[in-house]
Amino acid sequence: MFGSKIVVALATMGLLLVTTPAIAAESGSGLGWSVTFLSRSYDSATDRTTFSYRVSSGSDGSKVKALSHFVVGLPSCESKLEVLATAPSEAVEIGTDPTTGVYGVKWDLSLEPGQSRDYSLTIAGNHAVSEAKVAVKAGKPTATISLSGISCASGDDDTPGDDTPGD
Repeated sequence: MFGSKIVVALATMGLLLVTTPAIAAESGSGLGWSVTFLSRSYDSATDRTTFSYRVSSGSDGSKVKALSHFVVGLPSCESKLEVLATAPSEAVEIGTDPTTGVYGVKWDLSLEPGQSRDYSLTIAGNHAVSEAKVAVKAGKPTATISLSGISCASGDDDTPGDDTPGD
């Protein structure tokens, strides 16, 4: 089982928010930096899906170089994905990162060893979870990691989270 599923009905606003939290095994590391898939949430009222990640340095900060940027890969879908929002919202580019070769959303924000930061991107429509690439760059080297991420396939509102790997 990939993880527990939570459905929160916001009755006062008439919204349905579906969240699929990740479990500890849904992380990977490279260059002393750990990337964790935190969640996928779908807001039916606005027809938007948000994917969230956390980037943090490993335990041995003395050997870890500062992170220069982080990239969340976007799949090549039949119809182009529309990125509606990112957090953080500054220093964001969409395209192929020339240093990692990953096409996606790139945050060009440095992160020092011992620090962590949460990142999220919101996409128009209801998107399922599938395997995706994320990339980190610390100094000259780069690392690409396979984690849960955005799928071209539609999410299933009737059974929240059934689009998650391992379910």
